[in-house]
Amino acid sequence: MVTEPQTPTRELTLEEGIEEAMRLIGQVSERPILVAVYGTPLSGIPILFNELTQRYKSLGLTVAGHPKIVYPSLFETVRDSPDALKDLQLMRGWLERPEREEWTKIRELDHLDPNGLAEGIAGKKVHVNIAVYNPVFDDGRPKGDYDIIISNPDLRIKTQYPHPSNILK
Repeated sequence: MVTEPQTPTRELTLEEGIEEAMRLIGQVSERPILVAVYGTPLSGIPILFNELTQRYKSLGLTVAGHPKIVYPSLFETVRDSPDALKDLQLMRGWLERPEREEWTKIRELDHLDPNGLAEGIAGKKVHVNIAVYNPVFDDGRPKGDYDIIISNPDLRIKTQYPHPSNILK
Protein backbone atom coordinates (compact mmCIF):
# COMPACT_ATOMS: atom_id res chain seq x y z
CA MET A 1 0.00 0.00 0.00
CA VAL A 2 1.22 3.48 -0.85
CA THR A 3 2.11 5.70 2.08
CA GLU A 4 -0.38 8.42 2.90
CA PRO A 5 0.20 11.68 1.02
CA GLN A 6 1.27 14.76 2.92
CA THR A 7 -1.57 17.21 3.40
CA PRO A 8 -2.09 19.30 1.37
CA THR A 9 -0.82 17.53 -1.73
CA ARG A 10 1.51 19.77 -3.72
CA GLU A 11 0.46 20.54 -7.29
CA LEU A 12 2.75 19.04 -9.89
CA THR A 13 3.28 19.66 -13.58
CA LEU A 14 2.25 16.89 -15.95
CA GLU A 15 5.82 15.57 -16.22
CA GLU A 16 6.39 15.77 -12.44
CA GLY A 17 3.06 14.02 -11.90
CA ILE A 18 4.02 11.20 -14.26
CA GLU A 19 7.33 10.73 -12.42
CA GLU A 20 5.59 10.76 -9.02
CA ALA A 21 2.99 8.27 -10.29
CA MET A 22 5.79 5.97 -11.46
CA ARG A 23 7.40 6.23 -8.01
CA LEU A 24 4.19 5.55 -6.06
CA ILE A 25 3.04 2.73 -8.35
CA GLY A 26 6.50 1.19 -8.07
CA GLN A 27 6.00 0.86 -4.29
CA VAL A 28 2.96 -1.41 -4.72
CA SER A 29 3.64 -5.14 -4.66
CA GLU A 30 0.04 -6.36 -4.88
CA ARG A 31 -1.28 -7.27 -8.34
CA PRO A 32 -3.19 -5.94 -10.06
CA ILE A 33 -2.17 -2.41 -9.16
CA LEU A 34 -5.27 -0.21 -9.16
CA VAL A 35 -4.72 3.41 -10.21
CA ALA A 36 -7.60 5.90 -10.40
CA VAL A 37 -7.11 9.02 -12.50
CA TYR A 38 -9.70 11.72 -11.81
CA GLY A 39 -10.18 14.67 -14.12
CA THR A 40 -12.49 16.78 -16.20
CA PRO A 41 -12.70 17.25 -19.96
CA LEU A 42 -9.62 19.03 -21.34
CA SER A 43 -7.45 18.16 -18.34
CA GLY A 44 -5.11 15.79 -20.16
CA ILE A 45 -6.22 12.38 -18.90
CA PRO A 46 -5.54 10.60 -22.24
CA ILE A 47 -2.00 12.03 -22.25
CA LEU A 48 -1.41 10.78 -18.70
CA PHE A 49 -2.85 7.33 -19.51
CA ASN A 50 -0.68 7.04 -22.63
CA GLU A 51 2.51 8.07 -20.82
CA LEU A 52 1.96 5.68 -17.91
CA THR A 53 1.02 2.86 -20.29
CA GLN A 54 4.11 3.34 -22.45
CA ARG A 55 6.47 3.61 -19.48
CA TYR A 56 5.10 0.52 -17.74
CA LYS A 57 5.04 -1.54 -20.91
CA SER A 58 8.69 -0.61 -21.47
CA LEU A 59 9.39 -2.18 -18.05
CA GLY A 60 7.78 -5.44 -19.20
CA LEU A 61 4.52 -5.02 -17.28
CA THR A 62 1.07 -5.46 -18.74
CA VAL A 63 -1.29 -2.49 -18.59
CA ALA A 64 -5.03 -2.10 -19.17
CA GLY A 65 -7.43 0.79 -18.91
CA HIS A 66 -9.31 3.38 -20.91
CA PRO A 67 -9.03 7.16 -20.38
CA LYS A 68 -12.75 7.80 -20.85
CA ILE A 69 -14.56 5.01 -19.01
CA VAL A 70 -14.37 2.62 -16.07
CA TYR A 71 -16.16 -0.70 -16.30
CA PRO A 72 -17.88 -2.00 -13.13
CA SER A 73 -17.22 -5.54 -14.40
CA LEU A 74 -13.48 -4.90 -13.92
CA PHE A 75 -14.01 -5.01 -10.16
CA GLU A 76 -15.86 -8.32 -10.35
CA THR A 77 -12.74 -9.71 -12.04
CA VAL A 78 -10.51 -8.11 -9.38
CA ARG A 79 -12.65 -9.90 -6.78
CA ASP A 80 -13.10 -13.27 -8.53
CA SER A 81 -9.96 -13.83 -10.64
CA PRO A 82 -7.33 -11.14 -10.17
CA ASP A 83 -4.66 -13.30 -11.83
CA ALA A 84 -6.52 -12.89 -15.13
CA LEU A 85 -5.91 -9.13 -15.10
CA LYS A 86 -3.00 -7.03 -16.32
CA ASP A 87 -0.33 -5.93 -13.83
CA LEU A 88 -1.57 -2.34 -13.85
CA GLN A 89 -5.21 -1.27 -14.16
CA LEU A 90 -5.75 2.42 -14.99
CA MET A 91 -9.26 3.69 -14.24
CA ARG A 92 -11.05 6.95 -15.05
CA GLY A 93 -12.90 8.98 -12.47
CA TRP A 94 -14.61 12.37 -12.70
CA LEU A 95 -13.62 15.29 -10.50
CA GLU A 96 -16.40 16.80 -8.48
CA ARG A 97 -17.12 20.32 -9.60
CA PRO A 98 -19.98 22.68 -10.36
CA GLU A 99 -21.82 21.52 -13.47
CA ARG A 100 -21.46 23.56 -16.63
CA GLU A 101 -23.71 23.17 -19.64
CA GLU A 102 -20.79 23.18 -22.08
CA TRP A 103 -19.13 20.23 -20.26
CA THR A 104 -22.28 18.13 -20.14
CA LYS A 105 -22.38 18.19 -23.93
CA ILE A 106 -19.02 16.39 -24.17
CA ARG A 107 -19.29 14.14 -21.10
CA GLU A 108 -19.60 10.51 -22.09
CA LEU A 109 -20.66 8.82 -18.84
CA ASP A 110 -22.20 9.57 -15.49
CA HIS A 111 -19.88 9.73 -12.52
CA LEU A 112 -18.57 6.21 -11.89
CA ASP A 113 -16.17 6.35 -8.98
CA PRO A 114 -13.30 3.83 -9.18
CA ASN A 115 -12.79 3.97 -5.39
CA GLY A 116 -16.44 3.24 -4.64
CA LEU A 117 -16.53 0.44 -7.22
CA ALA A 118 -13.28 -1.10 -5.95
CA GLU A 119 -14.45 -1.15 -2.34
CA GLY A 120 -18.10 -1.95 -3.03
CA ILE A 121 -17.61 -4.75 -5.55
CA ALA A 122 -14.11 -6.14 -4.95
CA GLY A 123 -13.52 -5.22 -1.31
CA LYS A 124 -10.22 -3.57 -2.37
CA LYS A 125 -8.73 -0.13 -2.05
CA VAL A 126 -7.33 1.77 -5.01
CA HIS A 127 -3.54 1.93 -4.60
CA VAL A 128 -2.89 5.38 -6.15
CA ASN A 129 -5.36 8.24 -6.70
CA ILE A 130 -4.41 10.98 -9.15
CA ALA A 131 -6.29 14.21 -9.89
CA VAL A 132 -5.45 16.08 -13.09
CA TYR A 133 -7.02 19.39 -13.97
CA ASN A 134 -6.57 22.32 -16.30
CA PRO A 135 -6.72 25.65 -14.42
CA VAL A 136 -7.53 27.41 -17.70
CA PHE A 137 -10.86 25.55 -17.92
CA ASP A 138 -11.53 24.38 -14.35
CA ASP A 139 -12.73 26.44 -11.42
CA GLY A 140 -9.92 25.87 -8.96
CA ARG A 141 -7.85 23.10 -7.47
CA PRO A 142 -9.52 19.68 -7.14
CA LYS A 143 -11.05 18.99 -3.75
CA GLY A 144 -10.59 15.57 -2.25
CA ASP A 145 -7.93 13.19 -1.00
CA TYR A 146 -5.48 12.45 -3.81
CA ASP A 147 -1.95 11.06 -3.75
CA ILE A 148 -1.02 13.30 -6.69
CA ILE A 149 -2.56 16.52 -8.06
CA ILE A 150 -1.46 17.55 -11.53
CA SER A 151 -2.08 21.06 -12.84
CA ASN A 152 -1.99 20.94 -16.63
CA PRO A 153 -2.55 24.46 -18.07
CA ASP A 154 -0.49 23.70 -21.19
CA LEU A 155 -2.74 20.94 -22.49
CA ARG A 156 -2.25 20.11 -26.15
CA ILE A 157 -5.88 20.27 -27.25
CA LYS A 158 -6.87 17.77 -29.91
CA THR A 159 -9.44 18.71 -32.53
CA GLN A 160 -12.11 16.36 -31.13
CA TYR A 161 -12.18 18.47 -27.95
CA PRO A 162 -13.41 21.94 -28.94
CA HIS A 163 -12.77 24.94 -26.75
CA PRO A 164 -15.71 25.31 -24.32
CA SER A 165 -16.59 28.74 -25.70
CA ASN A 166 -17.20 27.20 -29.14
CA ILE A 167 -19.38 24.27 -28.04
CA LEU A 168 -22.60 26.22 -27.66
CA LYS A 169 -22.30 28.07 -31.00
